[in-house]
Amino acid sequence: MNKHITFAAVLALSLVLILTTGLTRAQSALAPLDSTFTYQGRLTDGAGNPITDICDLRFRLYDDPSEGAQVGPDVHHLGLPVQQGLFHAPLAFGWGAFNGEARWLQVAVRCPAGAGPYTPLSPRQDLTPAPYALALPGLRTRPSLGTYNVIGGSLGNSVSDGVAGGVISGGGFGLPNRVTDHNCVVAGGGANRAGNDDADPTTAAHATVSGGMVNIAGANLTTVGGGEGNHALAQGATIGGGIGNLANGENAAIAGGQGNVASGDHAAVGGGGYNTAGGQSAIVGGGRGNTATGYAAVVSGGGGLFGGNPLPNVAAGRNATIGGGSNNTASAGWSTVGGGYHNETSGHAWQSADGIITHVDTGTVGGGSFNYASWSATVGGGTRNRAIGQGATVPGGSDNDAGSYSFAAGRRAKANAPGCFVWGDSTNDDIICSLGNQWLARTSGGAHFYTSADLSTGVYVPAGGGSWSSVSDRNLKEHIKTVDSREVLALLQSVPVTTWNYRTQDASIRHMGPMAQDFYAAFGLGDDDVSIATVDLDGVALAAIQGLADIAREQDAEIDALQGQLLALEARLAAFESGDAPVPSCRDLPPGLLPGAVFLILGAVWVVGRRGVSR
Repeated sequence: MNKHITFAAVLALSLVLILTTGLTRAQSALAPLDSTFTYQGRLTDGAGNPITDICDLRFRLYDDPSEGAQVGPDVHHLGLPVQQGLFHAPLAFGWGAFNGEARWLQVAVRCPAGAGPYTPLSPRQDLTPAPYALALPGLRTRPSLGTYNVIGGSLGNSVSDGVAGGVISGGGFGLPNRVTDHNCVVAGGGANRAGNDDADPTTAAHATVSGGMVNIAGANLTTVGGGEGNHALAQGATIGGGIGNLANGENAAIAGGQGNVASGDHAAVGGGGYNTAGGQSAIVGGGRGNTATGYAAVVSGGGGLFGGNPLPNVAAGRNATIGGGSNNTASAGWSTVGGGYHNETSGHAWQSADGIITHVDTGTVGGGSFNYASWSATVGGGTRNRAIGQGATVPGGSDNDAGSYSFAAGRRAKANAPGCFVWGDSTNDDIICSLGNQWLARTSGGAHFYTSADLSTGVYVPAGGGSWSSVSDRNLKEHIKTVDSREVLALLQSVPVTTWNYRTQDASIRHMGPMAQDFYAAFGLGDDDVSIATVDLDGVALAAIQGLADIAREQDAEIDALQGQLLALEARLAAFESGDAPVPSCRDLPPGLLPGAVFLILGAVWVVGRRGVSR
């Protein structure tokens, strides 16, 4: 024989009996059984190439793996076709050859048939009797440790030596499937492996690959449902399908997708591509390129590429959450980014001396872009907003900053001091609160405050204005009554007006005005006796002014009448001095003017006397 022939990857159904009568399977259950069983094997040359030829094969049964005595007769198969190295042959050594003791099969071959001596192939193959087993088409059984391994499909499929309870249901054409550990199963597909192939069949037991190709269930209780190139390598790990996924955390799971990794214990990836759930109990629901590295951290989805550049979401903090979007980071524990683009949160967990978490201050960004929130701070959305102090809030807008316990909204509102409330309108300029606990607002279109649902009452400052205006439309008022302005003036004279300071201000800051109790007692205006509405104060002042105006008009009329009388007396006095008129008598004066006339005459005499002195 001029070829060196080896026996490679022997596939034998150990003592699987077939029916010598050639009856169908339906009939075989009722037919008598003999000791014939089917043996299958594979022949290669010295270079490992499968042989295709017509060969003679000789089979002998021994009671020892290397020496011992032959059991039963030689069994020859002359002119047996071998295709791509594969052959099968029925063997019958007689029932007496199998008495419950171990047996080894020696195979000798010569190719081509009839050319030269037989070449024994090494090693002998161990066989265990199973005298009443029924043959199933395409299935091969191999006893081990009190049970059977079952192999179907390709002749290249194999269960490793020393493995018990292994099953390969089928598949393997051109890509053989393998079982390397106890109680492992490969249901089909090609180039799949159940077990870790470390020569210890107990370290990756009960693993299952349902199908697909090049999949590995390589640890205890692992499962790969299908797909391609998926590896479940830690105890209890599961991959449903997809391509190139890796579950190497204990009890980790990947439902599908491509290139996903669940490396944390109890971590999970729902799908998508190139996502990593690296933290214990972390979850990535889907998307692309996302990472959940914190304990129990969650990225629901999003991520992806833009212009070929990765835009992953990263939940790095303990219990951190990212709902979606892309390029978002939740870097601290218990922080949250709802979505959007390029947003970031941070936070801090307070711990007691024994390491117990007492409370958590974390940031939250609801969405938008380029937003940042720190300890217990919140940014609802918008763009380029920062809530950088504890308890700070930016509901949205753009380019707003909020410090501790402050609020900034609109555009370019800067609440830089604690407790500030700042509103910025659309003006492209900063409005800055630098003194704590202030309220600032830029409303270049005016500010309006209404106190009724139909906008019939309220106050406003018009655009560019500097004072409040009250809504005072006649059509919005009722029960209108006139007032006695002189009575108001008289009442006002009874209201003390003093200077004072508010207790909340420094004593050097003085104010002037009435007390609310005195004002209410005098006029009964307003909602209560501890406040004064400016509209009432203005109304009282206007009514008092009207009363003063009435008095002034009456006094002006009296003064005009007296001035007319004075002019008449002066004219008559001048005529008297010139001798052009007789001396007036008191009887010539109206009775009511006598006192005034006397006063005027005396005054005139005094004036004339002064003139004489001056001359």
